[in-house]
Formats: sequence, structure tokens, C-alpha cells
Amino acid sequence: MRSHVVLVMSLGLCLAGRARADAPLYEQDPFDQVTVAEGEGTVVLKVKPLSLPERRLPANPQPNDNLLIRLFDQPDKKYEVAWNTIKKVELFEQMLLGKANELLVADQLDEAYDYIRFLEENYPRTPGLPAASEEYLFKQAKAFYGGQQYRGALGVLRELYRRNPQRPKLDAVMGAVTEKLVDQYAAGGDYPSVRAMLRSLAGCYPGHPLVERWETRLKQEAAGLLSDARAAEQAGDLRKAAAAMRRVALLWPALHGARETAAAVHAKYPRVVVGVCQSAPETPHVRPGGDEGLLTDWAARRSARLVYRTLAEFAGARENGGQYSCPVGEIKVAGDGRRVSIQLAPGWRWSAGEAALTGYDVARRLLAMTDPADPAYRPAWARLCDGVAVREVQRVDVDLRQAHLRPQAFLQTILPPYSASRTSPAGRWPCNGPYAYAGATGPEATYLLNAQYAGGTPTQPKEIVERRLADGAAAAAALRRGEIQVWDRLNPWQVKSLRGDKELSVQPYALPRIHCLVPNARKPLTASRTFRRALAYGINRQAVLDQLLRGDKLPGCAVLHGPFAAGGPGQDPLGHASDPQIKPWPYDPWLATVLAEAARRELAAGKDQAPQAAPPSLVLAYPPGETARTACEAIRRQLAAIDVAVELQAVPAVPAGAVPPDFDLLYVDLALWEPLVDAPRLLGEDGLAGGCSPQMSESLGQLEQAADWNEAAAELHRIDRIAHDEVAVLPLYQLTDYFACRKDLKGLEPATLTLYQNVEQWKPGFQYPGEK
Repeated sequence: MRSHVVLVMSLGLCLAGRARADAPLYEQDPFDQVTVAEGEGTVVLKVKPLSLPERRLPANPQPNDNLLIRLFDQPDKKYEVAWNTIKKVELFEQMLLGKANELLVADQLDEAYDYIRFLEENYPRTPGLPAASEEYLFKQAKAFYGGQQYRGALGVLRELYRRNPQRPKLDAVMGAVTEKLVDQYAAGGDYPSVRAMLRSLAGCYPGHPLVERWETRLKQEAAGLLSDARAAEQAGDLRKAAAAMRRVALLWPALHGARETAAAVHAKYPRVVVGVCQSAPETPHVRPGGDEGLLTDWAARRSARLVYRTLAEFAGARENGGQYSCPVGEIKVAGDGRRVSIQLAPGWRWSAGEAALTGYDVARRLLAMTDPADPAYRPAWARLCDGVAVREVQRVDVDLRQAHLRPQAFLQTILPPYSASRTSPAGRWPCNGPYAYAGATGPEATYLLNAQYAGGTPTQPKEIVERRLADGAAAAAALRRGEIQVWDRLNPWQVKSLRGDKELSVQPYALPRIHCLVPNARKPLTASRTFRRALAYGINRQAVLDQLLRGDKLPGCAVLHGPFAAGGPGQDPLGHASDPQIKPWPYDPWLATVLAEAARRELAAGKDQAPQAAPPSLVLAYPPGETARTACEAIRRQLAAIDVAVELQAVPAVPAGAVPPDFDLLYVDLALWEPLVDAPRLLGEDGLAGGCSPQMSESLGQLEQAADWNEAAAELHRIDRIAHDEVAVLPLYQLTDYFACRKDLKGLEPATLTLYQNVEQWKPGFQYPGEK
């Protein structure tokens, strides 16, 4: 039964207090406070939350009415307190709000946020809460602005606008923050973001002065450029016109007449932007050691096709050796294999407009390849070539010391003009390909159409730009936005996702590349076969490959036992060099640990010293690209498990020739498409590893002497077995690479060998940016 009495409490447990002295108020169990008269003073009662309609106190309670309460520490007992004895009632949410406002005044914003968030989630109808929330947002925006965190400030102000669009001076504050961001974006050339900022501000405050000022500026600049583009087009300077229209589209694409002018300029001056993860060298086909760099350098092989046409070009693989074409004429091999005849087509000129290609240019290059003092020197060719003669200016006959199954493979070499001085810097000769290198600015390298090129088409791009991008995610985003039209090399784990984009075409390259670690034969540890075997057992190749594929099944990707492609039924035809009886190295970390320790002891015994307790780290170098970096990071972790410390080092490009002395291991992916010729480049005395065993040297020599393909295949199998037994290289896996392009770029054929193999057939579609 309820007691109708005025409570006079004397027990401290019933007085207002905190349940936990160190807990913030919002973490305590909810309570209200009722202040009642007691004699000449008052007492504050801590009570369970009052049962009030909508948690609102009655406006004018009658003096004789009663308020039903339950003491916080005696919740089972109910009491009625006469309203004429109540001096004040404080609801829990009002106390929370009061504390929040105190914290706001003290600029303790993080603590104030916790109170306001709790109120909005649990007591959203508390009177005064909207004003406190707005004050918090305003002060938080001010704090972000003071810390130059303008994006954060604008985000907070937009939320404040959503809550109260009429808040005084909010338009000026949003304008000030937006101006900071607009200035930043404009300084970085990101005008789409500038326009997005202006649209957002105009959506809140139409006619805002900042919007009008910047829109006027952008429109005026774009209009001037549009006028310049039209004038340049009329004058025949299409490159200038195209550049001006790109700037117009960047500044203000909606400018009247801009789209039509851009389309007209594009029809006359089509341009393609290719996203790459690695920039090509300025002279991509001329590397120290002649053309050897193209075995390992993805970027050089890719871009060389733009600036140089070689005497012979690899056109595809077949069961026994590669197929070759001669873009500058015709190559014939005599029936006995002892003579090569080259008949040049008329009209092949260099970009500088010099005289057309003649037999003297070809002869000079072929002889340079036999000269050890010339950068073009190729030892195997020097051993094979017996004499060169020019017949009737356009024909060259080459006599060979012995028959060779694929002499065309040695003729994948550039053709400098005969008039070029032997003292000219390598690669400074004018190009004879479809494009000429026009220089690089920042991450972009530009190639312009070579007007002298004899094999061009009217519709091919007049300009190709290679833009280096930070990573695969950036490349995919740029491709989807249309900022690039092609991405030259996808990461394996992104193939599946990009194939799902209806605006993109994702295609494999025709032949896989061989991924392996090349040990430095001049380093003590990596020169040890025992230690190399330890590394072979200590690397879980399948796990690394699975990590790169991430559950996808890409044809042609497989773990390898040696340096040659796996081949096999229904796969690439390169498998003739690989011995199918050899199995990949099994993953055996225990055996790897034992072998690594044995190798260190062997090395220490040779130096009459005890093995080091903490042997120095191996330096594993890898080329640009996420695929190589991801693989090397996985390999580093796996080798750490067998007590082999590895230090990773990124290099801007794969070094040409032998592994540099600073590195113990070099991660490479090889275009090893003609094993008959490429095997010595990798495994020979002058190969990447920088040395070979007598057995390997003998077998490579026998390969050069092979009289037929059966003999060559048998010798390649022997080389494969020797390479496996000696761990001449650490084989990993073969990967099928993919490129992606926008579907409005026509002519980029699937199953191409290299990206620009048929660049003359490319037909870029017209793209113009729209506002999103």
C-alpha cells in the first residue's frame, strides 16, 4: 500500500550520488533527481526515472497533487510526494544535456560528442538537444578548419546544413571551407573535383559568390582554350588543338560547342593513354648487352615495338621453335641451313627523314653483332656468322659456319642508319617504328606518330601516352573512369573482377612468362649448390601462386620444375624444352633448414672459421609491380621459417646482363619463348646468373650444334635436367598475363604477344567527360 506522506529522508543511501565516481554520467544507470523541502532546507532525492507522459513535467501541477517516485536504491517501494513540497525536478536527459553544454563551453569536443551521441540515440526528443548538437558540429568544423583538415570540416558543415539550413552565417562558413578545398584541387589540376565542390555548394546556397566567381573563371579560361583549339585545328596543328581540347574538357566540359569541337579534333588526331606499372627506358630496345634486356624487361619489350621494327620479329610459338616475320622485307633460309638471305622492301625510312633502309644498314648491324667491342655484340651470333655480303643494295646474304634451326631468332635486332657514327651514343639513332619518343613529363611518356613510317594506317592513334600508375587499384579506377584506355598488365588477382565490367575487355597475352629467382653465382652462399637446394626446398611455390591467383583459375598458370615453360596438351606450345619426367621441388622446410645450415658450415670450413650465429641477410631484388612485390614478400616469410633472413629491395628495372654484385637473388619474369636461343642467355657463362658449370656449358654448346629438332629437344631436356639438379635458377611458376582495355578502343586483338604488336590497327573511340 502506498504511503501518502511527505518523505523526509535521513539515510545517505537515498541521497543523490553517483553509482561509480569515475564513470561518465551517460554510462551510469539512468536516474532522475527530485529536490524537496526539509524543514528550512532541502534534500535531493535520487530516484528511478519518473513515469511521465513523453518525459515531460506537468506545466502547472496542483499543490495538492502528488508525484509518484521510487527511490533509486529502493526500487521496489513507491512513494507519493506532494507537488507543493517539490522545489526542482531534474530529468536524467536534462542532466546529460547540461553536462554536454558544459563540455562544449570548455571546448572539450570529444567528451561532449559522447554525451550528445548518447542523447540522440536514447533521448532524441530532449528539449535543447538540437541546439547543442548544432553547436557541437559548428565547433568541430572550426577545429578541423584550424587543423587544415578541410575535407573533415566540410563534411561536418554539410551535416549541420542538413539539420538546420537556416543557421546564421552557415553559408559564409561553408564557402570559406569550400574555397580552401577548391584551391587545393585546382593547384593539383583536379578540376573535376573543383566542379564537384562548386556544385555541392550551389546545391545548398544557389548564387553563392564563391560559386559564381569560380564558374566565371573556369568558363572564361575554357572559352579561350576552345578558341585556341579551333584556330590550331584550322592551322593544321592538330596536336596543339587536341591538347587544348583536353584542357577544355578538364576545366568546363559543358561549355557550348566544346563536345563537337573535341569530336572533330579527335577524328583527325586520335590519342590513346595506356596505363603502365613500369615506364620503359627512353630507348627501350637498346640495352647494355645488345637486345638481351628484352628477355627480362617487360617495359622494354612492350614499348620497343612503338619506336623500332627489328629485322626479324617473333610472331608466335609452335611445337618446334618460334615463327618469325620480317616487317622490313623477307627473310629466307637456304635448304641446307647455311645461308640466310634478306630482301628489303623499298620505302622504309627513319623518323628523321633520312634515306630509306638499305642493305648496307643491315650488313653493318649484323657485323656489329659479331664485334665484342660493340654494344650490339651477341656471342652466339659471332660464333655462327661467317660472312655478310650486300647484293644489289637491297639484298643481304649471310653465310653461316654451320646450319642452325632458327637463325631468324638472332635477327631480332634494331637497324640503325648506315650514316650513324659508330661513336654515337647507343640508342640515339632515329627510330624506324610507327612512333617516335617525344619525351617524358613526370609519370607520362609520349610517343608521336612517325610520319616516315611505311607500315602505318590512316586510323591509328596519332599519339600514345604511357602513364605510370601507382598500383593496380589506381589503374583499374582510371580505366573505369576513362582516364586511360588500356592497362598493360593486370595483377592476377584482379582479372576476375575486371572481367565483370561490361565496359571493359580483358584478354590474355598469347604466351606465359616464366617467373624465377636467379641466384648470383659470384656470391659465396648463392654459389653453393647445397644452399640453392635449401632455398628450393624452403619455398612453397604453390602457396605463392595461390596467393597471387586468390582463388581464380587462370589457364596457363602452373608451378614449374625448371626454367622452361610447362607446355602440355591444350596449353602453350613452348613445352618442347621442358622434360616432363622432372617434378617440381617439393616443399620441405625441415630439409631446407638442414641444408642451409650444412651450406653455411661448408662455407665456414673453407674459410677455417666457425659458422656465424646470425648469418647476414640475403638481398632479394625485384622489379616494379605489385605481383613481384607480393611474391617476394611471401618468399621472404617462407625463407625466414628456415632461418634464412631476406632483405627485399625494389629496383626501377630488371638489370641487363648478370645479376649485379649488390644482390644475392633477382626475381625475374622471363619472355623465354625461343628456348633454342634463350637458354644460353639465361644459363650460359654470360647469362643472368653470371656463370655456369662445365656440364651446362657443354650441353649449351651441343644445343648450338643441333642438326634437327629431335636432337635439339633431347639437348634441351638435358639442359633442363642439369638446371634442375644444379638449381641453376630457382624456378617458381609460369603466369599468363592479361591486359584490359575499354571496349570503344577497337583493333587491340586478343592473344597478342605484346601490347603494341598490332598498334597500327588500333582505332580509339571518342570519349568526352560528363558530370557525375
